[in-house]
Amino acid sequence: MEKKKMPANVRTYILLAVLFLILCLPADIRVKAGTDGKAKAKEIFDGIVSYNIAGPETSDIQEFIDKDLIGKVGGTAEWYVLGLSQYGNYDFTKYRTALEDYLSSREVKGASAKLKFALLLAYVDADDSFWENVLYDDSIGSQGIMSYVFGLHIINNGYKGNISGSDIFDTLKALRHEDGGWSVTGNFGDVDVTAMVLQALAPGYLNNNLYELSEGQKEDLKDLVQGGVDFLSARQQEDGDFASFGVRNAESTAQVITALSALGIDCAQDERFIKNGNSPIDGLLMFRLKDGSFSHKAEDVSSPSATVQTFYSMVAYLRMCEGQTPLYVRDKNEKKLAEILNDSETEPSTVDTSEKDVTTVTESTASQTETNANPTESATSPNGDKSGYKPFAMLIITGVCLVVCFVLLLLKKHWKNFLFVGIVGIVGILIVIFTDFSSPENYYGTQTEKNNAVGTVTMSIRCDILEGKEINEHIPKDYCILADTQFNLEDGETAYDILLEAAKQFGISVEHEGSSDIIYISGINYLYENDYGDLSGWVYKVNGTLPSIGCGGYKLSPGDVIEWCYTLDLGNDAVME
Repeated sequence: MEKKKMPANVRTYILLAVLFLILCLPADIRVKAGTDGKAKAKEIFDGIVSYNIAGPETSDIQEFIDKDLIGKVGGTAEWYVLGLSQYGNYDFTKYRTALEDYLSSREVKGASAKLKFALLLAYVDADDSFWENVLYDDSIGSQGIMSYVFGLHIINNGYKGNISGSDIFDTLKALRHEDGGWSVTGNFGDVDVTAMVLQALAPGYLNNNLYELSEGQKEDLKDLVQGGVDFLSARQQEDGDFASFGVRNAESTAQVITALSALGIDCAQDERFIKNGNSPIDGLLMFRLKDGSFSHKAEDVSSPSATVQTFYSMVAYLRMCEGQTPLYVRDKNEKKLAEILNDSETEPSTVDTSEKDVTTVTESTASQTETNANPTESATSPNGDKSGYKPFAMLIITGVCLVVCFVLLLLKKHWKNFLFVGIVGIVGILIVIFTDFSSPENYYGTQTEKNNAVGTVTMSIRCDILEGKEINEHIPKDYCILADTQFNLEDGETAYDILLEAAKQFGISVEHEGSSDIIYISGINYLYENDYGDLSGWVYKVNGTLPSIGCGGYKLSPGDVIEWCYTLDLGNDAVME
């Protein structure tokens, strides 16, 4: 019996559909690295090492410590030292000297920052009065939950101060929310803070005598840890990663890995943390760039904070795999993790450094450090005709349709094929007519017209707190992203509205989470929260005062002065300016 051939027009549609699917597939599809969490963690670790020693001045980890980290004290250096001190036998003499000089030449105002430095000084065997004094001043507990967390880290390492581990435990118990998590502010748990609290509670959970807890407290500790783990499991994304303030990011994922590792939970195997076949380590790979570093958000630029937090989370995970102490409990054994893994640290696995997988920055954005120095000049730049592309776009659509019709004519196709092409072309032209696409050059530099202005407000954006620290190419040398600039104000406009107006007018990148009254600004001008420590980020002041509500809910009045400031200490340093 002769087989019935498929009609030619059906074959054509199938071929076109297959071609369409092929063209729509992303060029770079992430391939899972298998189920071996240990192998993945080591690969990530080696990639970050390669990224950090890629320069001409450094060839191994020891040179990275001696040459690079001593210039980054007060930034990311401390977290690299934390991880490296728990990984291999390195000489921290030069770093220790640089850290002691740093602390002796300035006043560290934030309690959490003091406790962090105190912990690091102990880790590198510093004979310094700074960290001993911190144990007996009012640092522990004076700056909210994070100062309790770092205080407990110090106690977990065998040091005692003016507050006991038992007292800290009671406070952390009282600070837990009904959802099982913890946060710096508000009534709902946050992934990052919950993970950090669990990191501090973990040693006591594994060894109930460590805090000198009562029997009742020991039972409460079990409940706290279990509730925190359940909280994190419930908030894991389908790709294995985690989010904070609605934004999926590498730092939150790294903190969870560090916490679970401290509790002895293998996040690559535990079913509670395998979502859609993905573990937190799989989720972390979403943020990895070709050069081995990590971005804050997927497919974004390299972030020092994301990279270093990922780095020490891998150390934490590898230590858990080898049955060693948690990351924040100092390893006093002579045999270090690197020796146990039997690795050659001077020859880390090769990572492609020829091309960084980062988001391309438009020319107008890349040059904003120059235009922001004089905002008034940018405001008068020509806007151009936003609709100028439309005739050209319609001409292209028409030309493509004519070419397709010509091909169909040569193939002697049915008239329905021509009708289909015509409909597609008409739809494309209608889309062009009724939509407006603006290039960065047309969008930025546009001043918002306000016909019902009730007055003006003044706004500035600065990050002076970063003076003396390593900065990226987007931060102006005078730390002024936007000088004092006046904006017309309409009734009901908020601090957030004016920030977005400035972003549009002067080409300043702004990233936020949340909506309505609850809006949190996570990044301005490619400077993000946590880039300079766990307490760093953006805050705003109105007339010299830090408002108690989000910028989306603060309605401005004529004459108000808004200041956006980068903080290293949850806004406490902004108040002191």
